[in-house]
Amino acid sequence: MTSSIYVMLFHLAVALMIFLGMNWLGRHSSMLGYESLTMFEERDESVAFNFVFRVATPVVILAIVAAICYALNLDGFTRNLYLAVVYSILFRVLFGLLMGRRLLLPWGRVACQSLATIAAAYVAYKYVISSRERLLPDPDSIANEAWLAIVVYLYLLAGHLSSKSASHDRRSRAYVEQRKSALAKQFGGVLRGLGNERWQMLVLAVMIVEDFNRPKMARCIERILFPLGLVRTQGIMQVSTKGPISDEESIKRGSGLLKDAYRQAIGGTEWRVSWHGGMERKQQMEEQNLVHSTLVAYNPSGDYARDVQEVFERLLASSEGAAALSLHPDASVHGEGQA
Repeated sequence: MTSSIYVMLFHLAVALMIFLGMNWLGRHSSMLGYESLTMFEERDESVAFNFVFRVATPVVILAIVAAICYALNLDGFTRNLYLAVVYSILFRVLFGLLMGRRLLLPWGRVACQSLATIAAAYVAYKYVISSRERLLPDPDSIANEAWLAIVVYLYLLAGHLSSKSASHDRRSRAYVEQRKSALAKQFGGVLRGLGNERWQMLVLAVMIVEDFNRPKMARCIERILFPLGLVRTQGIMQVSTKGPISDEESIKRGSGLLKDAYRQAIGGTEWRVSWHGGMERKQQMEEQNLVHSTLVAYNPSGDYARDVQEVFERLLASSEGAAALSLHPDASVHGEGQA
C-alpha cells in the first residue's frame, strides 16, 4: 500500500505539471484563440475554446498520468488523483495573487471555470481513471472511444465563438489606478526630481508596465540571481547594470535612458512649447509617435510600447495638471523649455 504522504506529494507534483503544462500549451495555442491575461484590452476571445481548454486539459493530463502509473504498476499513486486538479487551481490563484494580479483577474469566471474543472476531473476519475480496466485501451472496452476523443481533442483544440469583455477594461483601469497610487506614494520623491508632471507620468507608465511584468517578488529573486550572472537587469525600471542597484536608482537611470531616446526621436530639430503644451517643429511629429519611438528605443517590443502608451494615456486622463505641460525632457515644471 502506497504511503499517503507519498501519494499527496505525487498529487502536488502532478498539480505543478498541470499548472506549467497549461501555461505552455496556452502560449502555443494563442493562434487558435487562447485567452491570456493582459493588463489592458483583451484579445478577441474564443469562448468555447477557452472553456474547453481550461476544463478539459487538466482531465486529459490526469488520464495520461494515470495510464503511465498503471503501465508501471504504480496503481497506488492514482488514488484520489482528481485532487491534483484542485491543487493546480490553488497554485494558479496563489500565483496570480503573488504576482499582484488580483485586480485584473475575472474572479467570477475563474470560480465558474474552477468548479467545472473540478467536477469534470472528479467524474472522469470516478468512472474512468480510477480503474485500470476502464482507462487503458482494450479492444473490448469503451476506453478506445475515450482515447480517440483525447487524440481528437489534442489535435483540434479549437472553437470560433468570439467575444469581448467590457469588464476587463474596468479591471485594468482599477489596476492602473491602484499601481499609480502605490508607486507614486513609494517613489514620489524620486519621480518629482525627474521633470515636470507630464514627464513623470511617462516614467510612471513604464514603471507600472515593468512592475506588471516583473513584480516585487520577481525582482527580489533577480537580486539573488544577479551575482551569479543569471540576470542582467535590475530594479523596477529593469535597466542593464554591472552591479546591484536599488529601485530608486533604476528609476533615475531609466528616466535618463528615456530622455536620451526622446531627444534622439526629435532628431535635434527646433521646437518650442506653447502655453497649452503643444509642440511646433519644422517637421511635425505627433507626441504619440514620439512616445512610441522613445519606448521602442527603450524596449524594442511593439507590445511593450503599446502597453506603456496605454498606461500613459490613462494617467494623463486622470491628471489635469499634466495636460497643460510639455513632455519634452528639458521642459520646466511650467511647460517651458529650450532646445
